[in-house]
Amino acid sequence: MSKSDFSGLLPDSFEEFRSVEFWDGFFKARGNKAFEWYGEWKQLRPLMLPLLKGHKDILVIGCGNSDLSADMYDDGCTGVTNIDFSKGVIKEMMLKNLRQRPLMKWQVMDMTQTKFADGSFSAIVDKGGLDALMGEDTPGADEAGAKLLAEVARLLEARKGSVYFCVTLAQSHVSRRLLAAFSGPWHVKLQRLPPTPDMAGSPLQPLLVTVERADLAHADASVPTEVCFGEASSAPNGEQLQDVRQIVQESNALRSRAREQDEADPFARLHPGRRLFLPSLAQEGSESAQDTDQDEEASTSGRGNPLDAPLGGEKARYSAVVLDVEGIAADGALRECCVFVVPQGRETEWIFSHPDGQWAVARDCLSRRVILVVLNRGHDFIASKAVQTELSPLVRQLAPSHVRGIEKAVQILTTEEGIGERHIREDVVSPVSGRIVVEDTRVPHPEGGPDDLHWVRRMVFLSTRGLTQSEAYLTQRRPEALDKQAKAGSAKKARRKAAKGKDAMVPHYEVLACEYHVSIVAGLSLIGDTLSKQRRAGKGLGSVLVIGLGGGALPIYLHDVFSFNVECIDLDETVIRLAKEHFGFEESMEEPKLEARLGDGLEAVAERSRAQESSLDVLVVDASGGDPSQAMTCPPAAFLDREFLANAHRSLAQEGLLVVNCVCRSAPVFNSAVASLQAVFEDVYELDAEGDVNRVLFATKQQLPSRSQLDGTPQAAVQACSRLVGLTRAADQHRTPSSIPADDPLVMQLSRLRLLDAVSSNMQSNGQARGH
Repeated sequence: MSKSDFSGLLPDSFEEFRSVEFWDGFFKARGNKAFEWYGEWKQLRPLMLPLLKGHKDILVIGCGNSDLSADMYDDGCTGVTNIDFSKGVIKEMMLKNLRQRPLMKWQVMDMTQTKFADGSFSAIVDKGGLDALMGEDTPGADEAGAKLLAEVARLLEARKGSVYFCVTLAQSHVSRRLLAAFSGPWHVKLQRLPPTPDMAGSPLQPLLVTVERADLAHADASVPTEVCFGEASSAPNGEQLQDVRQIVQESNALRSRAREQDEADPFARLHPGRRLFLPSLAQEGSESAQDTDQDEEASTSGRGNPLDAPLGGEKARYSAVVLDVEGIAADGALRECCVFVVPQGRETEWIFSHPDGQWAVARDCLSRRVILVVLNRGHDFIASKAVQTELSPLVRQLAPSHVRGIEKAVQILTTEEGIGERHIREDVVSPVSGRIVVEDTRVPHPEGGPDDLHWVRRMVFLSTRGLTQSEAYLTQRRPEALDKQAKAGSAKKARRKAAKGKDAMVPHYEVLACEYHVSIVAGLSLIGDTLSKQRRAGKGLGSVLVIGLGGGALPIYLHDVFSFNVECIDLDETVIRLAKEHFGFEESMEEPKLEARLGDGLEAVAERSRAQESSLDVLVVDASGGDPSQAMTCPPAAFLDREFLANAHRSLAQEGLLVVNCVCRSAPVFNSAVASLQAVFEDVYELDAEGDVNRVLFATKQQLPSRSQLDGTPQAAVQACSRLVGLTRAADQHRTPSSIPADDPLVMQLSRLRLLDAVSSNMQSNGQARGH
């Protein structure tokens, strides 16, 4: 291609296209006049807007001083971040758009090596950026283009529907690089754009390449690239279109041959971006591979989608997920394949259970393919070395074909605690919740080092895809506790429990094991001053109603540490029994009270509402939906209905607090939940539990005095934490704001507590006022 094809817009050398100095001078010379490289939004809108609708995080790379992102913003795509490596143009565009488009962001950044985290955007728009890097067909240009496309793949969310729009002249070397970069789980479409007046007769015209994360049912390299050029033989750029067609045909032929190879051996080749679930890891395990990402969202429940089969996988000793990394992680890999063994008891943790967590583990393993292996319940595993010996022949056929015959080519890795340890205390089938397992396992303590392992007791709902309903740290049972138990007429039972070291462990609640429980406690600071004044005035210790007992960790903590009167309601009699027998839940009818009763939380709140008992200080909804196919798995939908929320509003004291634990994989559904709360309550706050899938919402009936004190600073978080300290038992009363460290777990949580803006006025209106 010659420089005349750009009508005098090119510098003296194509190399200058990759130079910051050239673009700084270029934009300075043009003044404030927008430069619309390859056309305007009105040409792109019909093809792009249908796919952009609903995307909240959009990145425009190499934005220049084009009006494209402003036009997109005005068309409803407000979540736009623009980057360019020219400081001058970013400053110019920021000043130009600041008042009219306050939500738009502008950053100085090199688009080939951004500072954003993996999966930060659901859509990326590139109008001429790739062409600027690859103006000439040289090794340097190809390397720059490959670097940009790898960065695009890294930044896009790893889920169906994330999309990259590339407006390009589609020169031969650019087209080949594009198709090679997105040969895995992507659907690629090339479309003609309506020509701009100044390019209507040009033999080279821009095309729109749309690269969309594929339905993982078609995630291999056999997905054909689609060409939508229409009748192009008489077009001025007919030769250009014919060249592109030829390149696409060659690419599709390669993909077709790859499909035949994959049908014979699905693991022979690497498929960057592919994630396959094998419920049964055996010599023929590849035949049972399931492409879980096609319904990845539907399979997420509770605190993540576990690797093991829905009923625990007892028939198979091992199950696995095979992940082929892509982009920069693949380029920097030190080996072709490795196995990572998940320690027993940790398979339900977010890092090992949720697809995003699994990809993070895979990228850290420095391998192009990572086989994440789970040791299933119901089997005994002696030691790490024995597990490695057993796994070696099982995983060999899952490695890429070119390394299968190489001795020790597939390394077996795990965490520093090895394969872990698990002891099942009870395995029971509940008529309400299905199969429930109570188990003890050793995990790293969050405040300790990698070798600081602690025993944790968990209640796991296996019929809800391994939902960890409750967990508590364990400590050694004191001898006097055994004596007390014996004197109470349970000597035989006490001796039986103390027979083995692991059975002498009992739950303790000085530190909460569930991160989202810490979030709930932190949020109580919103009404900390109110509760303190209430106590000083002799008006009670504070009343809390918790819907959803689980093992009772949160109610026990609220009762023991804060001296609240706590009432718990659960639908499942089996859960209540397990909480009492395995998690140390002991009812107390004396102040402060702690009790659990069988019942329906919806009806319990309705009863309070009908009785006009506006006496609750805190109402906590921590109930599991039990249906992993729903976008919102916690709480059940009924707890977000207007009827329940109105009843909750009437049941709370004027400065009371509604707390709702949400587990949701869909931003629109979560926003709908927020809007439902905002339609009834004055203010709604959110605390997103770091490293967890739970998002905790707090709703108040009126604006609280603490509202203005939330600014996200460590100082404000420490002050908020001090309001909680004033509610704790006498042993903690000596703590003052100056004595509370900035890294205190509650302080760190409170630094993320934020007041939510109204989600959407039309979602709240519907002719109804708040339920004051």
